[in-house]
Amino acid sequence: MPNLFRSNRLYLLVTLLLLGMTLVACKGPSTNLSQNSSAGTATTFPTDTGVVAATPTQPPGRVILLASADALPSQIEQTQAALTTLTGQMGLLFESRPKLEPQDLTPDVRLVVILPPAAESVAQIPVWIAAASTAQFLVISIDNLPSAPNLHVLGPQGGRPDQQGFIAGYLAAVVTWDWRVGVITVSNTSAGKAAGQAFINGVVYFCGLCRPSYPPFLQYPIYAEVSAGAGQNEWQPIADMLIQNAVKTVYIAPGAGDEALLAYLAQAGINLIGSQPGPQALRNQWVASVQADPVPLIQKLWPDLITGSAEAILPIAITFSEANPTLLSPGRQSNAQKTLDELLAGYIDSGVDPLTGEKK
Repeated sequence: MPNLFRSNRLYLLVTLLLLGMTLVACKGPSTNLSQNSSAGTATTFPTDTGVVAATPTQPPGRVILLASADALPSQIEQTQAALTTLTGQMGLLFESRPKLEPQDLTPDVRLVVILPPAAESVAQIPVWIAAASTAQFLVISIDNLPSAPNLHVLGPQGGRPDQQGFIAGYLAAVVTWDWRVGVITVSNTSAGKAAGQAFINGVVYFCGLCRPSYPPFLQYPIYAEVSAGAGQNEWQPIADMLIQNAVKTVYIAPGAGDEALLAYLAQAGINLIGSQPGPQALRNQWVASVQADPVPLIQKLWPDLITGSAEAILPIAITFSEANPTLLSPGRQSNAQKTLDELLAGYIDSGVDPLTGEKK
């Protein structure tokens, strides 16, 4: 028994010794991650926490459409639709408003589009342009504005005055029995002369000789002129002359006369074609509005307008709207639209030099 006990104890001792040696071998050398054992200096290691520092973002730019309550509804609607699409494609914000205050022109405003008529805003436009030098201003059919690097005017005379006058003359002849029509235009200007002469050509294009079948046997159309901004003392004798000569439809070219003149003619039973939206009180005698259509050119020039590289003055196409179906039936409207399309495409010539107003 004693020998067996000593043998077991020796076996246990050997076993424990071998187990200890195995544990030491498996542990391997230790490493201090915070100390450099050779240099004795602390060592730091970069760590990625997954947190990204916030950076300030610029607000999206804004485009403003300024359209007064008197602006042509169809022109407002079409321009709004075009600008909504164009701004959306660039990630810009778009808003339409009837009035504009200086505080609205914050640094994020990229472009301001101003539709006619803008009588209340004309005096403020130069002030806005100077105050918001980083914004671009696109003004539609408003004349006599001082030039500025950030100002662009589409059709300051309402587009091509000869084309506008031609289609107005065509419409007047279409709706008027016995071709008794007339035009009032601005005197001593090439635009006024072009509008008046092209009106005559548009009438003749439809009616040919335009000879009346009953007295007074006058040569229609009748051409009349007033100075720009004429008051009642000047335009009333002209209006009375048209009334006395049995004129039934009158085209008032851009800049010729005011709302008082329109009301005076309408009271005498004359139907009207204008270059601006017709007053609500005269709707029954308003044949149509012949105006410049800015939408196609805005779409074409959009990148240049946003960057400010567009030209200062640009011509625009013509459209007629606010057609009175009682005076201008849908069939006649369709025929007139076809004539206008051919005029704008160059298949029909106005017969007038748009720069001088002289006959070609």
